[in-house]
Amino acid sequence: MTTVSNTGLFVPLLLVLSATAAMGQARLDGSETPAQLRERHADYLKQCMQDWDAATHMTKQEWAHTCRRVVDNRVKYLLDRSKQNSSSRLPER
Repeated sequence: MTTVSNTGLFVPLLLVLSATAAMGQARLDGSETPAQLRERHADYLKQCMQDWDAATHMTKQEWAHTCRRVVDNRVKYLLDRSKQNSSSRLPER
């Protein structure tokens, strides 16, 4: 019986996630504007692509696709978080 391992996909995904996490911490206190967060998108994507290596077992095209997905989701989360924080600071009447 042959067993198929998901390790072949799991390890490269961990590499991408750790690469994007190491790109610097975005402020989660809502102090960054949406424009600043969108600017970070380009920085995150650039850094993720620089982390590609043939030893990742992903083609550069697959890596780029994964980087875009991870970075898009990260910036979306930060934008949503920023909106939540700014709405919670509205003055009471």
